[in-house]
Formats: sequence, C-alpha cells, structure tokens
Amino acid sequence: MPNHLLIFFNYAHLPEHLQAISKPINELAKFLDTHLPDGSEKTTGLRKLLEAKDCFVREAVGMPNKLKNSIAGDISDGYHTFNELYAHRMQLFAYICHANQSHAWKSKHHHPEDGPMYKDYFVVGIDTPEGQFSYHYHLDHWDFFDQVKELKHAPKFDGHTSKHVSRVHSLDSNQMTTEMNVDRLPNITNDQDCSMNIQPLQLNQHITSGIFMNFGEALEDLKKGLKVARSGWNGKDQFVALIKSGNAIYTNGSTKAKMQDCLGLKNAQGLMQPGWVPSQEDLLAKDWMLVA
Repeated sequence: MPNHLLIFFNYAHLPEHLQAISKPINELAKFLDTHLPDGSEKTTGLRKLLEAKDCFVREAVGMPNKLKNSIAGDISDGYHTFNELYAHRMQLFAYICHANQSHAWKSKHHHPEDGPMYKDYFVVGIDTPEGQFSYHYHLDHWDFFDQVKELKHAPKFDGHTSKHVSRVHSLDSNQMTTEMNVDRLPNITNDQDCSMNIQPLQLNQHITSGIFMNFGEALEDLKKGLKVARSGWNGKDQFVALIKSGNAIYTNGSTKAKMQDCLGLKNAQGLMQPGWVPSQEDLLAKDWMLVA
C-alpha cells in the first residue's frame, strides 16, 4: 500500500513551470516508496523530501520566464532532455516535409477562421490522404524548412491532435523517394555528417501511432472513420473499424437487407468480422492505439 504522504507530492494543480520543478521529486518519492521496505525511517525521509519539495517550489515562484523555460527544457528522463527531444522531432518532421514537398506547407498566419498565430511562431504542416498533421515552431527555425512552400494563411485546421501522428504513414512512399533534394536537407547532427538512405514505407504494414487511449477515446476515433487496435493483441495486422451501413448487404434467396452501422474486427486471418463486441477487458483497457 502506498505511503500516505505520497498524495502531497502531486503536482497537476501547479502552473506548468512549477510542475517542472515538482515532477522529478514526485517520481523520486514514488521510486523510494516502491523499493524501500515500510518503516519509520522511510516515512521520515519522505516527510523531509516533501519539505524540500515545498521549498524548491516556493523558490521557483518568482523566477523570470526565461529561466522557467530553461529549467523545463532541461528536465531529462535519464537519456534525453525535453529540449533534445523537441529538436529531434523537428529534425524528423523537416525530413518528412522535404521528402513530400508537394504536400507540405508553412505559414506565419493561421487560417482566418482559426484565430491569430501565436506570437513569434509559425506553423508547418503536411496534407496526407488521411488528413492534416502539423507543428508550431519558433520563427528562429523558419529557414530550417527552406524547401517547404510558404502560404499566406495555413489551411483551415481539421482538428487533428498528437494521436493522429500515424497519418504521415499514409503518404505515398514512391513520392518520398523522388521528391527530396537530399543535398539541400538541413544537417541532422551538430558535429558530423550523416548519409541518408531512404527506405520506402510499405503502405500495407501495420503501423501504430504510439499514443495510448482508453476505449472511450478510441470509440470517438472509430466514429471518425479511423482504425484502432490494442497494443497487447498478438494477431498480426488486427484492428477494429466502423463498418458503415451500405458497405455490406445481407442476402438469403430473395431476402436482402442493408446492414446497420457496426464495429468490425479484422482478425489475424485477414477476415473482417462484422458485429464485433468489446470484452470487459477491452472496455477497461488503456492501451488502444490508432493504426494506419
């Protein structure tokens, strides 16, 4: 049973820059509580850690904004800082955009119906067969996407979120190998050259978004015509999809009837089974993912 003091290490109620201070201490407290035996010494240690956390948070309240952002960006998981991960993501997205120039765009202005652009930022995006995907970057990185065409206004936002990142897998793999001017790509490492060998995507392979959801969130994506699967399923290329009425018709002699909307499961044998009903385990699972 978790120590009763752990509740006081929660940080979700704090402003973002204070969360960056409090979160590592929260994780340390949980680690110590999990791996140390219960006893008075552990409780005393957690109490003193709690006092230290409160001191650190109070000290951070008056920090200037620049320092706040610096601390948040330097938080690490032991391998990479947030700043490094954001830089890596930008490198990879630039690679995708430069490889698909006819589908990529950038703009210093949102669509007129989407509100003003964030101060000192621009948006860069790509139109895929499954919809848009985009990121905002600081204007300092504008020239990093030098092969991407500039638009006066970005296309109207279609509501995509981070869990729709799998849309990039629907891009034409042949186009990726013919459009890109490798000589003009930005350097992807700071201290050495890196030769790039583009491996075309196989569009029929099972690709997950890497973003976990509960079943309620997965159901909303199913209603939008997307496909979902559980990461724990062992069957190759299994997924669930919404089968719309009119896509299938029941026939028996002279009797014909259109099917109502229903969920279908594509099983490991490659067959679509209409009328799929989630089990209790499926309903309570939190490992649902979008698939391309």
